[in-house]
Amino acid sequence: MKYLSILLITFFVISCGGEKKSSNSSDKSIKGNWTKSDLKDCTDDILIGMRLEAPQEYKMFESLGENMDEVANCMCKQVEAMYTSYIIADIQIENDMSEEDAAMWLVGCMGKETQDLYRLGLQAEQLYWPEIEQIAFLEECEDNLDPDVPWGYCDCALDEFMTAYPDINDAEEAFMSMSMNDMMTMVEPCL
Repeated sequence: MKYLSILLITFFVISCGGEKKSSNSSDKSIKGNWTKSDLKDCTDDILIGMRLEAPQEYKMFESLGENMDEVANCMCKQVEAMYTSYIIADIQIENDMSEEDAAMWLVGCMGKETQDLYRLGLQAEQLYWPEIEQIAFLEECEDNLDPDVPWGYCDCALDEFMTAYPDINDAEEAFMSMSMNDMMTMVEPCL
């Protein structure tokens, strides 16, 4: 999921970096009310950026039932509220928007089902410790491993601890106060 955030900002930033199209000079865009030409340029550039830079993700969103024209238009409406024109947005948005903001904008423009899937993915991502902590746990376990325990014991023990203590800070606190009996009870399913 963390890569989704990076992908989403890439969609938007790259899509905005295309060749500039001229707006109708008789119409002027203002913050919150762009010309039809600016809105169309924004929408078209986002769609082109998505199709070129992330075709698999684009197809995935479509397969989830998302109307990508509507999603791009929704994103442009949000940008319209921040900038006086598409050309200004194109120049400034990379500095003004974080990856997380871009992800929230994109997902916020999608249907409830896709938003629910995204939230579920974020929750699942939070169930695991940082990789460095997982490696440290496994190394410590393997260094102190009894030769009679079954193969895969340390991986199983890691899963048990991460499930019981999804937050690494809670896990570290629990380890400090946990007796050896408590630890053995926790990893009993692994034996």
